[in-house]
Amino acid sequence: MKRAAITGLIALVFFSAVTAWAGDDYPSSKEIVNMFDQEYNRVRGELTKPPQGLVAKSFTYSKGGGDVAGGNVKGPVFSSDPIPADPPVIYQTFPNILFNFDSASIKQASYSLLDNIADALIKMSMREKKKINRVDIIGHTDILGGDGYNLELSDKRAAAVKNYLEYLNVALPIRYKGMGKRKPLPELATVQHPYDRYNEIIRQAPNRRVEIGVTYVD
Repeated sequence: MKRAAITGLIALVFFSAVTAWAGDDYPSSKEIVNMFDQEYNRVRGELTKPPQGLVAKSFTYSKGGGDVAGGNVKGPVFSSDPIPADPPVIYQTFPNILFNFDSASIKQASYSLLDNIADALIKMSMREKKKINRVDIIGHTDILGGDGYNLELSDKRAAAVKNYLEYLNVALPIRYKGMGKRKPLPELATVQHPYDRYNEIIRQAPNRRVEIGVTYVD
């Protein structure tokens, strides 16, 4: 199989994990690698499933005749074997890369998780199989405030994570961008406490997040 780049904008969305990853109880770098790989395998498997019915495979012509069994055929062979698909884009979320309200400063509690993510990225970039060659970072804000301001803020948050990963010697090319408040978590897409801004700011904390993605090379 030819080498194929598999883009995975990784953001493992574990809504239940927000509680499970409280304090220092973050996944290890090994567990993070496994999370990336499992999602890669799942998506890759889905995309290589054959459609219903028979699909045509590539074929060649023999110079002096031949048969299908010998690999020399005079027409297309129809098969239900999987056919490689275009590189998938995989979205997942680490819920505990969080920021202070109205700030691009990473919360102190998130550094342990980022340390483990950096270690995982370095390991994945150095292995022979399922190697990665790029990282993508997407920043998000909560739904409070204006569109333009939040777009700029989310861009700064993504840049802050990029800078920290580079500080930890992640040497891969890193791209980043902000999405503003355009993609809130489903359960936080509306304001629940319009007259209680303090509690709404606390409630919206998971929206102030970053997604981390990788590009696999098979």
